[in-house]
Amino acid sequence: MTLFTKLKERIFCCIFSVLLLLGGCAQPPSPAAESQDFESDAIPEFTQYFCAQYPSYTLPEAVAHATTIVYAEIVTIQPAYEETNGGVGTPVIMTPIELSPIESLKGKNSTFIYRRLGGDYDGTRYLQQGSDIHLKEGQKVVAFLNAYERDIGPTWFLLETDGTIRYQPDPYENDTTASTEEFLSLIRQELASAGESQAN
Repeated sequence: MTLFTKLKERIFCCIFSVLLLLGGCAQPPSPAAESQDFESDAIPEFTQYFCAQYPSYTLPEAVAHATTIVYAEIVTIQPAYEETNGGVGTPVIMTPIELSPIESLKGKNSTFIYRRLGGDYDGTRYLQQGSDIHLKEGQKVVAFLNAYERDIGPTWFLLETDGTIRYQPDPYENDTTASTEEFLSLIRQELASAGESQAN
């Protein structure tokens, strides 16, 4: 993804957010929406898109910022729920996803629940604008998570495809692809250079 493409996507995201606030955002799901996250047998009647802003990280920054980094398998994708944050702010839809670490590089080293923003809830499919990850049970991922078991940004929850990982090493660079082992080695090197020992 080029810098120009990313800039266009961010501008569109901001404009889209304003339009959603002014005019509502429920619409029938498109064929593209049906092929995205949180696949289920019953497609919700409506799709609602939302934008979420995250800091941009280089790979070394992502490694330093994440409290948990795992190469893991998706065990179960549980029903989404509405998180109200104690009545403060706008409620958000979260989908609990059980991850079983194959290799824990930092932080958690046993099966745990990752909470992903969006999902199918109360007849509506909530999708993050620009997200094209298609999640299914049994898939393998590399996840950079914060202390609340949420990803540090959608570009740091990485799906393994045919033994490779596609990632963006720097916010101002194009995506690149590496074998899963090569990518994990890069993470190990960053942890070692920062003086952090790998999780057991």
